[in-house]
Amino acid sequence: MSISILVAFISVVVAIYLLDLIAHHFDLHDEPGGRKQHHSATSLVGGLGIAAGLLTLAFTDTALFNDHKMLFATMLVLMCIGVLDDIRHMDTFARMLVQVGAALSIFYLADIRFLSLGNLMGIGDLGLGPLAILFTCIAVVGGINAVNMMDGLDGLCGSLIVIALAGLILVSSQNVLVLTLSSVTLACVAGFLIYNFQLPWNPHARVFMGDSGSYILGFIIVVLFLLASQGSDKVMAPVTALWLLAIPLLDCVHLVFYRARRGRSPLSDDREHIHYLLTERGFSVEKTVYFLCVAAIASAGVGLALHFLEVSELVSFCLFLAFTTIYFIVVGKIRTFSLASMAPTSGAELK
Repeated sequence: MSISILVAFISVVVAIYLLDLIAHHFDLHDEPGGRKQHHSATSLVGGLGIAAGLLTLAFTDTALFNDHKMLFATMLVLMCIGVLDDIRHMDTFARMLVQVGAALSIFYLADIRFLSLGNLMGIGDLGLGPLAILFTCIAVVGGINAVNMMDGLDGLCGSLIVIALAGLILVSSQNVLVLTLSSVTLACVAGFLIYNFQLPWNPHARVFMGDSGSYILGFIIVVLFLLASQGSDKVMAPVTALWLLAIPLLDCVHLVFYRARRGRSPLSDDREHIHYLLTERGFSVEKTVYFLCVAAIASAGVGLALHFLEVSELVSFCLFLAFTTIYFIVVGKIRTFSLASMAPTSGAELK
């Protein structure tokens, strides 16, 4: 597995470097303007690089790749749709239709299904029965859009995915498939962050993930959660997945309700995401990213502690609902906080 991880990481680094050189020929770049406040056109090749890294499994772990060809084929379809969305900005309905198609693909063709909510009520396993297909679609579509919505600041989305994957790796020692896919995906995202995170050699992001990247990572993380929490080989309770990806999920859910109350589409574009709210109220981009990453580490840490201490799923779920309530209250306070009382935002890059 170590060879797979190393090859994937190197492949992403090399692929992004090469793709960045030719991105302008294919109109794969993000222009500043409107809600996008980065300084100059930035290539949207991060997702293509991540896909290249994941596909190296075809050479380094042939058995795994051959056994899950449909999973990788679905990933490639989502990548292509993401690229089209990056270039032409596809209709929301069309995007949702493809995402539902991805969920149906893994449900029927890859046998990856959301079968049970676990013992959330303390009365035994809550099997989904005929509702399994509906919950699988909700999980895939929700996961893709939750990750996509967090792709707004340099290094933020990738870092949150790394935190979730690290949590999965810690709980999946008994599930080789989840352990391998989680480790290789983490290596791919790490390779991307070399270009996207604000580091000494990156005063701002050199490339963006693009919709192709957020679609791939949202899809993969949901698949990994399903593989880890469903069926006979499960290594964690479904509720643990909520803790590992808490910040993106809660931002998505909060925005769906916030926009619906105002009569707007849940998937409309605006600057009401938690990361935008913080930067527009005086936090620098760097501090916002660090703050949200710390929050994500804390929530994942709580979920992992509850998992390893074998606390009941009912208690874990109740605690998560309490965390959700606190999150909603805090975001509401941030939204209403007076801009005039805050210092201006630093010149770091937003996208």
